[in-house]
Amino acid sequence: YYDMDIAADVAPLATSFHNVHVIAPQVWTRERKLDGGSAPYRAVVSLPGHYFDVFNTPHYRAILMRSIAWAGKRQNADEFCKPEELASLRYPAGGPLPAKEAMKTLNLHPEFNLTLAADENVAEKIMSLDWDPQGRLWVVETPEYPNGRLVHKNDSKITPWRVREPEKFPVGAAEPRPARDRVSILEDTNGDGVMDKKTVFADGLELPTSLVFYKDGVIVSQAPETLWIRDTDGDGKADKTEVLFTGWGTMDTHAVTSNLRWGPDGWVYGSVGYSSGDVKSADGAKKFGKISAGLYRFRPDGSALEQVAAGACNTWGCEIAPDGEIFFSTATCGEPILHVVLPEKIVSRAGVPGVRAVKPIIEENKVFPARHETRQPYLQIDWVGAFTAAAGGTIYNGGAWPAKWRGPSWAFFIHEPTVWLTHQEFLDPAGVTYQGRREEGRKETHFLTGSDYWFKPIHSRVGPDGALYVVDFYNQIAVHNDTRGPAHGAHNAAARPDRDHHFTRLWRIQHKQAESLPAFELSAKNPAKLVAMLDHPNGWVRETANRLLSEGAGRSAEDALQSQAANASTAYGRMEALWVLHNLNLLDPERLLAAARDPDAIVRKNAMRIAAERDNTGEEPPAGFVRAMLADPDQRVRIAALIAGTTVTPGAELAEALVEAWPTFKNPHLEAAALAISSKDSLKFLDAALGAANPTALSGMVVQLARQVANQNNPETAAALVIALAGKPAASDPLKVAALQSLTANLKPNVQPAANTALGQALKQ
Repeated sequence: YYDMDIAADVAPLATSFHNVHVIAPQVWTRERKLDGGSAPYRAVVSLPGHYFDVFNTPHYRAILMRSIAWAGKRQNADEFCKPEELASLRYPAGGPLPAKEAMKTLNLHPEFNLTLAADENVAEKIMSLDWDPQGRLWVVETPEYPNGRLVHKNDSKITPWRVREPEKFPVGAAEPRPARDRVSILEDTNGDGVMDKKTVFADGLELPTSLVFYKDGVIVSQAPETLWIRDTDGDGKADKTEVLFTGWGTMDTHAVTSNLRWGPDGWVYGSVGYSSGDVKSADGAKKFGKISAGLYRFRPDGSALEQVAAGACNTWGCEIAPDGEIFFSTATCGEPILHVVLPEKIVSRAGVPGVRAVKPIIEENKVFPARHETRQPYLQIDWVGAFTAAAGGTIYNGGAWPAKWRGPSWAFFIHEPTVWLTHQEFLDPAGVTYQGRREEGRKETHFLTGSDYWFKPIHSRVGPDGALYVVDFYNQIAVHNDTRGPAHGAHNAAARPDRDHHFTRLWRIQHKQAESLPAFELSAKNPAKLVAMLDHPNGWVRETANRLLSEGAGRSAEDALQSQAANASTAYGRMEALWVLHNLNLLDPERLLAAARDPDAIVRKNAMRIAAERDNTGEEPPAGFVRAMLADPDQRVRIAALIAGTTVTPGAELAEALVEAWPTFKNPHLEAAALAISSKDSLKFLDAALGAANPTALSGMVVQLARQVANQNNPETAAALVIALAGKPAASDPLKVAALQSLTANLKPNVQPAANTALGQALKQ
């Protein structure tokens, strides 16, 4: 029943959702005092539909019995209900299933087992998770999602209590109550594998999306702010909150900052969707500028923040591979899996048209769900039959699964809640980037699928036990920005009554042949043990050891770190030790040079990344150091070397090295990285190119160098380019033509060099 004219003092208890447009009351109450009466009467109206069988459902009978008791002004509204009727209200038939029943509806890859780790008996609406150094599970609970307390006029049909008391809930203000989201610690006290104890670390939060550990607390993304929530007295409860950054967009809660990850370089990485941000420090003294949809990173002390990759769509995933490569997921633009080939600042410096920081790498943007939905409110939008709400992003780095899951072809997981699945692809190295590949024999299926329409996987992490933990937002609906007609309310959320704010599931997935992992010990009070943990087979253990050492514990273990950087049994152990030494400003140039000669490309490319990061300390890598890496057989080492080259003051040696290597690049990203180096002194590199032994192989480079000169829109520099060209031998005439054509195509018409003898002679030549 819809299009009904309902009195203003009616209090709806339940609504229907007709198509995706009309929200109509189906059960409501009313209290009204008749003229001359001494007390108000009570009435309940219910429109249960046309089927007598409705009365055979225990949950409807519970509503009916409660209605009778309430209308009769009984003290106990449950007085007439049978136990089985009350019990049915939490898991009514056709609605949410108990976790054990929901598990039966899931179909998992045959090599794995699935068990329950947590549900609504211990937490509500888990959105993010991580483990502390003791191995305890921390979660972000978000029953406020997606609207929070913000009062919006378009939400009136799903928040009728606000309509009845408009003076208490003015539009544009917040509901006058404490916020309900929180960061909690979950524990399994009886050893059955299911979390049964919760300790709230911090409450009163509103719409947080992610957490990452830092020193005595956690950094939490909660647009418009990034918070450092601390426990300064060590009692296990937050007692201090500091704002690191503010200015993150809040226009749309499924497009805000999220997915915080600790990087080996001591920065925290995160994602942000199209809500974007104009980010600054809490006091406004530091302005970090516009951060658009994609990835960013920041110093955990709040001293710096920068864009890592821009130009994506609604980004809701961020992952750092064991070797430091960065991948992420996006929704709504047909690019579910992306690899960061070059940092945004390098792409921006190069300015090559058509070259992006990222590369879409999914094999095929197509989904194969386990069930076929026909109800319009639950159909996909934007990309139908494909990934349209790709969320999260996890590389298996647990160390326990068989070899095929561990690399060098990373096993990457993303989630698609609109069609109830978790997808996995192997990411194969492909030159400067990677290419996704679905598992043979499973091209038209997925790692995990569900036939329960409440199954909503959105996120995952690999735990210290080597298992994959999948966050199931367990909800009827996964359509936030519904473009099919419903009104949008607070934070651009479609005003729909079918959003659940309570249920949650956390599924643990472990390989049937998983290996036992060595024990770990992660305490800042035992730095020597932390150094040993840098070589642990589990990625979470390595990451946590890196963090604790980089926070300061490593200063008393310098010798052990130096030894680990040189002698660790795995490339990951050597790599992590190098980064910790760098993070603590303890890495000497000789150790870095030795790492650049490491037999493993993982160590070599991270040595080059460290060289690039040392620009912040004022130390430049030697030009010869960069030159040697330009000939490396591994393309990711070469691109890292070029990035390091952007921190070197251009000299003849570097210019000659770049010119010599150019014909071997044969890739737009390698060329862009090289041009990011030359942008510091384009004329110097142009001069080197025109004087090369084989100049004809350098036409592409010359065109781009001339474009760089033109884009400066400096008349003196443009004149200097013409003069430089004129002085070169006739053998380079084709390059001169290419350079002049590029100059005239890109130079603004109003850029007029002053006439002089030198320029006149050059033009004559």
